[in-house]
Amino acid sequence: MFIKLTKFTLAALLWLAPTLSFAKPFHHQFEELREYHRHWLAVCPDRHDPNSNSEYYRNCWASTFTGDENGSFKGDFPGFRLSVSRNRANGNKAITFVAPLLNFIDTNQPFILIYSNGDVEWLRYGDGITTNGNSDNEFLFANPASSARNLSKMLAGNYVTIRVPLKAGPKDLFFSTIGLRAALKFTRDFANHSR
Repeated sequence: MFIKLTKFTLAALLWLAPTLSFAKPFHHQFEELREYHRHWLAVCPDRHDPNSNSEYYRNCWASTFTGDENGSFKGDFPGFRLSVSRNRANGNKAITFVAPLLNFIDTNQPFILIYSNGDVEWLRYGDGITTNGNSDNEFLFANPASSARNLSKMLAGNYVTIRVPLKAGPKDLFFSTIGLRAALKFTRDFANHSR
């Protein structure tokens, strides 16, 4: 009976494990409050300045890095990054990602987003995706309606692949979306955090 109970208990714990949250916020040496959520890291800087020219002091954000479908990472860590930022004052969200440099990208071809449920979205450079500020390798979902639609798709699935149209041929960047919902909750709950 003891063995059956142990197996049953273990099976129940394994079945419930994905729904349990063991994440706890911690204060990082970079003066940020952080929390890990499966494949995502959520961050709120200690200093919040809504009038700052720096996005860093206006936002909290959640980020993940390129990897494989099985959760492992490929290439040099951390590879490429996908982030969802939340403006701490008004709650507006923005999606950015780091990819190869702009001068390697064929801006006449679309970026293609492929979701785990099979949905596909095509975004053109210039109106759908632009560089973020003065960065040559960080890109922003430029259209707020498209950004909101794509965030909903990210939250509904397990991963998104961003096919970047390089001049040498397309490059797929695979990003897990497991943990994104909890990471965004952190950015909402701790938006007023400051030290």
